[in-house]
Amino acid sequence: MSETKQTAAANKAIAPKPDVYSIEDLCAAGGKLQASQDIIRAALVEQGKSSATYEEAAAIVKNFKEREVKH
Repeated sequence: MSETKQTAAANKAIAPKPDVYSIEDLCAAGGKLQASQDIIRAALVEQGKSSATYEEAAAIVKNFKEREVKH
């Protein structure tokens, strides 16, 4: 394995994994996501997931709102 590939593999191995939260935990935290529980739940179910990172949930809500504005 080349040194670059070894370094990349080592960095990936030690990189912190994002925290993953259930739909209920994401929405119970309040803020922007609380009002969007149904949107998040529908999108995650559509993707076959039951949990997501906060960033993923925020992106789901953002994408939904952008589509809503276009229509």
